[in-house]
Formats: sequence, structure tokens, C-alpha cells
Amino acid sequence: MIYVLDGKGNLKRAGRREPTAPHWNIYFKAKQEVPHLYNAMRETIGVAVENLMFFDREKNRFPNSTWIGKEILSSWEHKTEWDKFCGNEEISSALFGEIMWTCMWDDSRDWCTTLTSNANEGREERVYFLVRKDKDGDF
Repeated sequence: MIYVLDGKGNLKRAGRREPTAPHWNIYFKAKQEVPHLYNAMRETIGVAVENLMFFDREKNRFPNSTWIGKEILSSWEHKTEWDKFCGNEEISSALFGEIMWTCMWDDSRDWCTTLTSNANEGREERVYFLVRKDKDGDF
């Protein structure tokens, strides 16, 4: 499950596994037009999430999703096809982040996400934290 922390410090449970905002169109297009590529990336990200690859244990978080995307894509066996489908880095970054969102949603642990202040200009980039709850289940 994912909880979203806004800029004012408010924490709320994310409403949807697959949001309907217009910028998610690339995600739905990938699922429909290149399902093998979508599934391969979902599997790759899922393994990274499950095994906490790239996870900064000191800060209890993943670096921003764009950074993780660049790390994974640098050696991913389907990179050429991914790049051809996406067409540019902005779409690649968005699609990667959207798939990562669904992997975090499906993970058995509770995650918190917030926009990062280290984002590239004009881009929505997120960091993901493992949520720590007290014995009563409160954050």
C-alpha cells in the first residue's frame, strides 16, 4: 500500500493502484501495446522493491524513481526496445515511475511517497519510504 505525504505534511492513503490522471496514459498504452515489455519492467522493478535494491537503509528510503530508472535501464536487457517505445527520457522516466508506483502498491509492506525537492525541472519525481508504525498501527 502507498500513503502520500503532501508538501504540508499531510499523510493520506493513495486512492488508486492505477491513477486516472492524464499523464498515466503512457502506462496504459504500454500495457496494451507492448505487454511483454511492460511485464518485463514490472518484474525487474518488483524484484528491486522486494529485495530493497538501491535502498538507502540509513535514510529508510529509495532514491528518487528517476535515478533508480537510470540505474536499472543502464544494464537492462530490453533497454533498446524500451527506448524505442518511449521515444525520449521524459516519457521513459514517467513510465518507469508509474510502474514503480504499482509495484509499491502491490508490495506487502506499507510505503510512503512524496515529491522530491531534487527533481528535474518540470518533472514529478518521487522518493519512497518504508512506513514505520507503532504497536497500535499508527504512523
